[in-house]
Amino acid sequence: MGNSYPVSWRETYEFLNHQIKPNVFASSKLIQSDFDDDKKRIVEYYNSQGYRDAEVISDSISRFDKEGIDINIKVFEGRKYYFRNITWTGNFLYSSNTLNKILDINKGDVYNRELIDKKTTFNPKGADISGLYMDDGYLFFRVTPVEVAVEGDSIDMEMRIFEGDQATINRITVSGNTRTNDHVILRELNTVPGQKFRRSDLIRTQQMLSQMGYFDPQK
Repeated sequence: MGNSYPVSWRETYEFLNHQIKPNVFASSKLIQSDFDDDKKRIVEYYNSQGYRDAEVISDSISRFDKEGIDINIKVFEGRKYYFRNITWTGNFLYSSNTLNKILDINKGDVYNRELIDKKTTFNPKGADISGLYMDDGYLFFRVTPVEVAVEGDSIDMEMRIFEGDQATINRITVSGNTRTNDHVILRELNTVPGQKFRRSDLIRTQQMLSQMGYFDPQK
């Protein structure tokens, strides 16, 4: 399915140059833990381009001069894969057609497990399957993508859904607040006792709390 070609050195270089920190292609100190993370990012990049079996098979570091080193990374790309059939099980509230529209992955698209996870769990740039359920109170919803068949360069996916029960907000408490009265915080919340749980309301509440200036956004 589709045309397969290896990821070029230029594509890989541009990815490394923009995405990996520290940039091993610029002047910087070599930190082993960062280097290990960078190798994982290289594999993740290949995975996102359809190379599901890609792996770093060896690496070496040698001295170039008194201040510099050479880093050699050998990558196994493997075959490039494509999505074939995507089926849904366990979905009763929404039809497979509705879920397919939100997933927006078609037969013949380049296989990308990161994209599957984003479209099923949390997509910061658009709709996702979990958001559809969790905005209707299904707090305990989960979806598990499973590869059920791999034939040649094609992969069949089964999306196994557990819908669970709807949840209602019972009580909201504030702890660790020393900057203002609790009621000042509570009156600004989008999450209100007695309402069905909604993930989007929870996200807006977190954003609002961050903007109020009373709390450390990192915590």
